[in-house]
Amino acid sequence: MTVLTQLVPQLKRFVAVPGQFADIFPGTTDSDLAAALADGWSAARMRGFMPTTTLDTNTNTLTPDITPEQGALIVLFTGVRMLQAEIRNRKTHTRYKAGAVESEVDYASSVLVELLRQYEAEMTAVLAAVSTYGASDAFWMADMAVLRAITVPQLDYVEPNGQL
Repeated sequence: MTVLTQLVPQLKRFVAVPGQFADIFPGTTDSDLAAALADGWSAARMRGFMPTTTLDTNTNTLTPDITPEQGALIVLFTGVRMLQAEIRNRKTHTRYKAGAVESEVDYASSVLVELLRQYEAEMTAVLAAVSTYGASDAFWMADMAVLRAITVPQLDYVEPNGQL
């Protein structure tokens, strides 16, 4: 059994220069990072990695033990999500004025557009999996993380607009 908190130091080194994690992510606890690592494991699992590994969400433990390479993969998925959130919330321009109180903050809309493109590509990949394996198999694959089966009628490929 691998406890996800064991990967927290590696995750901190992935998203920040060693020793500067607290400056970049103030108020983030190891418990927050363990939950983020659970999300990263789920994302990796949804893409077909570690199919025989299960997560106990009460204790954030993986069974059976994972290899260092699998841990690095979980850190990669988790770290990318954290850095996307950090970039998304990063200010590109700030302006203050004291007389007649004025304030101005800009965020990079091009970053948001790129993130949306990436998320849309992810959704397209999920829809492709549904069309290849059928809806019941695709939902079973994604739902195994919580160990429950869903019975869904077999569907043909579903277009993004919801049409068959």
